[in-house]
Amino acid sequence: MKFKPLGIYPDVSLAMARQLLQQVRSEGVVSDAGTLEMLVDAYLSTGMKTAEDLRRRIEKEVYPNIDITRPASEITTQDILPVLSSMIKRGSPVGANRMRTTLRALFSWGMKADYDPKTLAERSIRFNIKSNPVDPIPADHSVEKVSDRRLTQDELKQLVSVLADGSTGMSEHVRKSLLLMVLLFGQRPTEVLGLRWTDIEDGVIWFRDTKAGNDHCLPVVDAVADVLDSLPRYGDYVFFNRSGESHMKVNVVRDNIKRHLSGLLPHFSPKDIRTTCKSIGADIGLSKDDRDLLQNHNQRSDVSSRHYDFSLQLDKKRELLERWVNFVTR
Repeated sequence: MKFKPLGIYPDVSLAMARQLLQQVRSEGVVSDAGTLEMLVDAYLSTGMKTAEDLRRRIEKEVYPNIDITRPASEITTQDILPVLSSMIKRGSPVGANRMRTTLRALFSWGMKADYDPKTLAERSIRFNIKSNPVDPIPADHSVEKVSDRRLTQDELKQLVSVLADGSTGMSEHVRKSLLLMVLLFGQRPTEVLGLRWTDIEDGVIWFRDTKAGNDHCLPVVDAVADVLDSLPRYGDYVFFNRSGESHMKVNVVRDNIKRHLSGLLPHFSPKDIRTTCKSIGADIGLSKDDRDLLQNHNQRSDVSSRHYDFSLQLDKKRELLERWVNFVTR
């Protein structure tokens, strides 16, 4: 395999490097001078749902502190430390912890990418990363607090009531996204907000590429249909952002809760809906298996379940959802 360096910064500018890269690709030559920016671009182009948010955070925190035109293989632990330290100093230890996780995953992917047989023929850049520069940096688990905020039955019903009647002061999209999270038994906020209109077909909502690594579906019961039918259609996403080109982000919903619901439900966030539904579902008699089925928590370990049981169990899910909706709306 033949290698060709692109040049040395600043003698070769970023624009020049990109032109050289196109030339290298046209020649079919592989370069081992993959820069940090190239690594980030390649990693975020793998189809992950959080790519847009990760890019924004990396550009904000990493790019001002590390020369992105340097080869990724030359980035060291000493380069990473100031990035995380500056976040901690300004009062964001949780953000620093999560940035550490992001960067560790980034370099881990880069180490394996050079040897991935599925993409080898398509790649004209190698990163040649021998070790992960983030590995020596310890994670601070003490700052990651698991939320145990669970609404009571009365609080949940009050939330559904104000979301349904529009008295919260929230925008229609934020309000109805929260309402849908409750009616759908606490589906993950990112998965509800990421819904496209094409994910809803033949009376079924499909949650694609979920955190569990599979496609998950739920039937559209009447109360859910009423919410969906009341929403304007503008672009691909059910809950679109201001530009209409992407979907609304969780932080928008979280900020609206703080602004409009903090008096009614202090210390409450979108992710608490999931644990609340799971807990209250048990209170009203839904079995653990039923709750896991609705929330896509089924852990099937036997061979027959993994490979042969493709039943969607829509009838059972419909019965469970209708029971849940009747409880929270009455």
